[in-house]
Amino acid sequence: MKIESLIPGDLLSYEKYNILPSLTIAQAILEKGWLQYIKGNNILGIKWTEGCGYEVQEFNTHEFINGVSTPMVCRFRKYDTIEDSILDHGELLSFSRYKSVITSKDYKEACQNVYNSWYCTDDEYQKN
Repeated sequence: MKIESLIPGDLLSYEKYNILPSLTIAQAILEKGWLQYIKGNNILGIKWTEGCGYEVQEFNTHEFINGVSTPMVCRFRKYDTIEDSILDHGELLSFSRYKSVITSKDYKEACQNVYNSWYCTDDEYQKN
């Protein structure tokens, strides 16, 4: 998959949720190793939750607990399309918890605000 394939969904998410396309692309690159490790069209590492409306898929992954990379099995959402994944990401970031992400002026600030809002557990996330 190529980064260019994300553009239509990124533009829709920007139009609908005001999520910077550069943030979505940066997160997809980081979460999925330049889009090499996509499963179930989940390009942004969004975890599955009861009642989320998506199928569940389980994978071995690593979460950072007290700064230590800890292997574990986590449940992730499974999407029909990449665009569904991007739009769900936009909807997730539209929650008040992520208000600072939506008001960010560029992707670097948005990445820092994603981290500050507890989107991820990796202390290096916003630096990558």
